[in-house]
Amino acid sequence: MGYMDGFYGVLDKIFGFLPLQDPTKMYLVVIVLAAVVGTFMTLVQHYMVDQQELKKIRKEVSEYQGKLMKSQRSNDKKAMRKLQVQKPHIDELNQKMMKQNFKPLYITMIPAIIFYSWLRYNYAPINIEAIIHLPFSLFDFPLLSRLHDGAIAANEMGAIGWYIVFVSFVSNTIRKILDMA
Repeated sequence: MGYMDGFYGVLDKIFGFLPLQDPTKMYLVVIVLAAVVGTFMTLVQHYMVDQQELKKIRKEVSEYQGKLMKSQRSNDKKAMRKLQVQKPHIDELNQKMMKQNFKPLYITMIPAIIFYSWLRYNYAPINIEAIIHLPFSLFDFPLLSRLHDGAIAANEMGAIGWYIVFVSFVSNTIRKILDMA
């Protein structure tokens, strides 16, 4: 009996309704798990991060970057010098924003590791089974073509790829609903 068996047992009870052993229904597993994980991580971020402060910081940094780009395009040396004086403050704001965004990571990292470990334990072929057959090749782009290892066809997306797409969709949707920064 391994040290993770207790956690796996709890997750087996919670997600026992999922067809984990049926590769033809892996898309259902991925959708449900991405929705659960995406919702959990977004809610943790929503409640741990001061959204109003984060919006204020992002707005100030964005305004600074806009002014900097405008002055660089017009080659306005006076404006660039003026903006250079503000740079330490903007760097401080960027650092503060990054700290705010990383706070939830410490809460979500351990459950995520346990969760993904359980998924791998229960469903070994998760990396090689194709879930979606696309009408185009994912690896036609020069940068992506180097990533293709041949495990699945270039016009298919496996469970991990589909999970990344779906969890991003769920997280972004919840972020919009909650008006998060």
